[in-house]
Amino acid sequence: MIATIWQCKLSVELWRILEVGVSSPFSRSIQALRGIASSWVVLSHILVNAGGLSSDWLWVGFAKAMEPLAVAGVDLFFVISGAIMVMVTSRPKHSTAIGEAADFAFRRIFRVYPLYLLTLAVTATVFFRVQGAWAPEVGNLLGIATLIDGPGLAHPVAWTLIFEVRFYLVVALLLLIDRWHMEWLFMGWMALQTAAVLAALMGWIPTTFWTMPFMIEFVLGAAAGLLIVKGKQGGATLSLMVGAAWIVAGYSLVLLDGPSMAPYRAILFAAPCALLLYGIVTKERDGKLRVPKSMNTIGDASYSIYLWHYPILVLIVSSWTLKGTSSGSFLYTVTVLAVTAVVSGLSYYWFERPAVRAGQGAYRWLSRLCSQRQAASAVVSVEEDLTPSRKRSM
Repeated sequence: MIATIWQCKLSVELWRILEVGVSSPFSRSIQALRGIASSWVVLSHILVNAGGLSSDWLWVGFAKAMEPLAVAGVDLFFVISGAIMVMVTSRPKHSTAIGEAADFAFRRIFRVYPLYLLTLAVTATVFFRVQGAWAPEVGNLLGIATLIDGPGLAHPVAWTLIFEVRFYLVVALLLLIDRWHMEWLFMGWMALQTAAVLAALMGWIPTTFWTMPFMIEFVLGAAAGLLIVKGKQGGATLSLMVGAAWIVAGYSLVLLDGPSMAPYRAILFAAPCALLLYGIVTKERDGKLRVPKSMNTIGDASYSIYLWHYPILVLIVSSWTLKGTSSGSFLYTVTVLAVTAVVSGLSYYWFERPAVRAGQGAYRWLSRLCSQRQAASAVVSVEEDLTPSRKRSM
């Protein structure tokens, strides 16, 4: 009973995260993990650039050691998405399947696209300023703007959104099929998705965005989400211990031979991230873990941080003059971190949150409009049914 009550509260609070990215006592562990994921990606990219600015072997070696951190961060993001989608759809919130799917779609569209399009325009402009020509992908503006195609050099870190959007399409379809049995539908999708990826790896079917191994990372996150939704007890400590040891081992393997390990990142990073997520959220649910509210600040703004850090570091490194020294690399790192923090904070509060709220308003307006039209049609139908009776009475 307690697990069910906690699940309902978690579902509501995670829905708030989808709306405005605001954390609460019931979702702090999720937000903390999002903050960790964005921090891993940002630190890796900044330090790799800082290493390139220095001739000091210590900086170069440190930067090399940080490269896999970005890979692990992206994998953690995908796992979190898989888990959250299971949890927020575990309890229907509307009276119709269309209403449920439409509400979900509106939230995701206004959560993903406004900030992406803004940062796409900025990043493409930065590329033009640095290279003196537009990125080749700009010629396919409609494709990259809608995330049907990858943004490439026009926004190098936004390739992950291609897989996120496709996963959201799957979730919306499942809501249309049967919103009351989402757990069973998720398990069916997990089996089909795994089979499709394995078939593509074996060469039996073409490799597309839908059949790339990245989709398995959403499956792993969904599996963790299902365990959490079911209120499974026990195993949290073991999950954390195994997950931590596993991710350290995976990190070590990538450091030793990164290129050959790339196809196995779902095993090396996503699987242990799923274990860590399950362990942390379960301990929070059981009252054995309290995540400080301060840790949620980065998690709340993680989407802005992720999309803004790359154009900022490219713009700064293109005009950086303190090269060849450790102090110059250190100052570059501090500068990019500071600028990213300021820009991301302003973006989150003044653009990202208002854009999401605009999406909520648009959905409510559309819902009222549809309700009014349905009511008007019902009135007309009743009047037409009564007209023959009135004529006979006359």
